[in-house]
Amino acid sequence: MKRKRHPTAYQEKRKEANLIQEAAAEKLGISTRNLQYIEAGLREPKISMAYRMARLYQCSIMDFIPEEAPLDDAGEREG
Repeated sequence: MKRKRHPTAYQEKRKEANLIQEAAAEKLGISTRNLQYIEAGLREPKISMAYRMARLYQCSIMDFIPEEAPLDDAGEREG
């Protein structure tokens, strides 16, 4: 079972960038439905997409990773 990441971070950053879903999806080169799934936490974007989203929304990719994410055995954030 997939664990949800912070599903609202993607949506919050898009809204802070004053973009509607349709415009953001077009600029990202994905469907509006795909963006809706990402924002709802139903789909995890690939790292390359998360970087594109961060650039478009003018934020850090780290803004998409919740601080409370558990650590794995190597001390890395699980996701």
